[in-house]
Amino acid sequence: MKVKKRRKILKLRKRPLPEISLKLGYLIRPLIIFLTAGIISGIYYFGLEVSQLSLKEGDIALRDVYAPFDFQYRLGIDEKKTREAKENARRSAGEVYSLNRNASKELLQLLSDIFASLPENEDVQPSIPQGLLPHIPQDVKFGDLYKVGKRYTGSQIISMVQPVITEYYKNRYILSLQDFRRLVQVNPSYIYIRSDGNSIQIPLNNTRVVDLGKAREEISQELRKILGFRERDVITKLVIWNMRPNLIYDRQQTEQLKELAEGNVSDVYIYRQVKKNEKILSRGEKVTKEDLLKLKEITQRTGANKFPTTVGIFLFSLLFLSIITISYKFYNPKFYQDISRLLLVSLVIVVIVTITKFIIISPLPSYLIPVAMGGMLIGMLISFPVAIKVAIFLSILVGIMIGDNVLPAICFLTGSITGSLAVRDVRKRSQLLKAGLLVGEIQFLTLFSLGLFFNISHTYFIREGLIALSNGLFSSFLVLGLLPILEHGFKITTNIRLLELSDLNHPLLKELLLKAPGTYHHSLIVSNLAEQAAETVGANPLLARVGGYFHDIGKLEKPEYFSENQMQEKDKSRHEKLTPSMSSLIIINHVKKGLELAQKYKLPPAIIDFIEQHHGTSLVYYFYHKALENKGEEEIKEEQFRYPGPKPQTKEVAIVSLADAVEAATRSLQEPTPARIKGLVKEIINNKFVEGELGECELTLKDLNKISEVFTRMILSIHHVRVEYPGEKKR
Repeated sequence: MKVKKRRKILKLRKRPLPEISLKLGYLIRPLIIFLTAGIISGIYYFGLEVSQLSLKEGDIALRDVYAPFDFQYRLGIDEKKTREAKENARRSAGEVYSLNRNASKELLQLLSDIFASLPENEDVQPSIPQGLLPHIPQDVKFGDLYKVGKRYTGSQIISMVQPVITEYYKNRYILSLQDFRRLVQVNPSYIYIRSDGNSIQIPLNNTRVVDLGKAREEISQELRKILGFRERDVITKLVIWNMRPNLIYDRQQTEQLKELAEGNVSDVYIYRQVKKNEKILSRGEKVTKEDLLKLKEITQRTGANKFPTTVGIFLFSLLFLSIITISYKFYNPKFYQDISRLLLVSLVIVVIVTITKFIIISPLPSYLIPVAMGGMLIGMLISFPVAIKVAIFLSILVGIMIGDNVLPAICFLTGSITGSLAVRDVRKRSQLLKAGLLVGEIQFLTLFSLGLFFNISHTYFIREGLIALSNGLFSSFLVLGLLPILEHGFKITTNIRLLELSDLNHPLLKELLLKAPGTYHHSLIVSNLAEQAAETVGANPLLARVGGYFHDIGKLEKPEYFSENQMQEKDKSRHEKLTPSMSSLIIINHVKKGLELAQKYKLPPAIIDFIEQHHGTSLVYYFYHKALENKGEEEIKEEQFRYPGPKPQTKEVAIVSLADAVEAATRSLQEPTPARIKGLVKEIINNKFVEGELGECELTLKDLNKISEVFTRMILSIHHVRVEYPGEKKR
């Protein structure tokens, strides 16, 4: 069988996901992040909010509801204030007046007509037209009027008074006494003066606006200054008696203006203020009309801001997930390269966001949201650093979804970090319940301290704190349910699964004990060596121990061909009948058989790594040198005597590989003195290092020195010098 074909046969292990090229990975990672952010924002956007529950007046509230933010709601119309506002609007709307620009001309014409109608002789019976008689004051005697008319012609009189009258009417807006009293009573801010289709607005306190009484008084004073003593009284009395307002009140236009102003006044509502975290609904109590108004206000505010908020959540999720992924490109390349791990993180986040949405729209309290479940799952399935980043992201996101509330965000953050820490070394499922209880206690204490800090009612934070306490146990139960599913789906081996595999009653180990007791004993020693060494260098000791148990199960196929199982002489002579190349093929083939058995018994990928990699690409020295000694014309290729690999990829596999070589070598020592054991252990580890077998794992030179010390100490305890009892020599 050719080397290439044999290596292909040995590659029987099923990978969790197919190998993805580097270029394809650059496309898939952004796609996963983008889809995850899209799903999160979609879950937030769609679905009923707490304030949109189909409640009616008189219904019983199924849960306590608290205000997610400060707001005010409209209780109803304030009839009194609305009426006052409309009245104020009517009063301040102003009044409309029409300007008579011909008022001065009409007055002058009237004076001219009166003097023109006077007879030439005083003895002639007055022939003043009937229409002019009302325009002559009763206190003006005909004789006095005649004397003035005799002395001056009508045109002369008009020329004397025209400048005063024309100028006064030009600079004054004269109102009737009745209109002026009403205007003062209404007291509008402005009046509107219409003339020739145009309109001007002037303030009421303008000095040009006067009533008719004041206008007569002022014009009388002006006329007395320019008229002589004899004609002063007659002409002045005629003028002031016949003066008329030049502003005429337009009732129809004014009413239209007031109605328009009144129509523009909105109803005055009664508003009530609601503070953030104030209780809106109480569980078990009837929903009132006022409660529905509060919920409606919350709905309108959240609905108006929902789309921008959704876009913000999408961008925030996209940014945070990208930062997490990029950070591991530099600090944890293996996590970055494993697409399945990114898928797992995304799945856990989406599951928690979905549960969050369900709890928000249900009668369940918000502090029951199992955010800590994310940190616990990621901490057990991937790593603590990833769990911390996911915990921060989920705590902020859930706080936003609940209603921009900092209290639950801080509570969930402390609980998630605690959960991530509490599950780091979990080996039993019962420990998960203890971790959940610890999470609940931390969340309760967080709410208690924040309640004191923000001066919140003790009833509120104690009640919510007890819910947060039960949240820890709820999270641990969910982890217990989801953990086996995620372990199987993503081919991840947790400490709990490793502990189950460490049971020596496993069918493979029991079969190994019966068919290959030497290999079984060898595996136990290797596992103990590896466990202690792994603990010393900071690797996973449980994984190293379980890997040590199963690393040589392939020897079940032909156990008699391996030295540790050769109890009889006939077993030792089996290889003497075979060529060195055939013997090496049988030895190397135990890796292939081990992979087949691992698949048959469904061992997890982390354990399969030990079976596949514990020999790396090392050389089967004994048969290779034997082949060189016995070679004839046939060319001996070193590749035929090497294991197909790959080399150890993790610290744990590398430690088992070293422990396997050390245990086998020290077992063959004739005189296992401390010096010889120490020298042999160092030589084996140095040879592995020099040959490059440890080049693909993360072990450092410092780690190798620690491993060497641990191996030496433990091998010495195994090959200790037994105390010689009295009489033993004689026997």
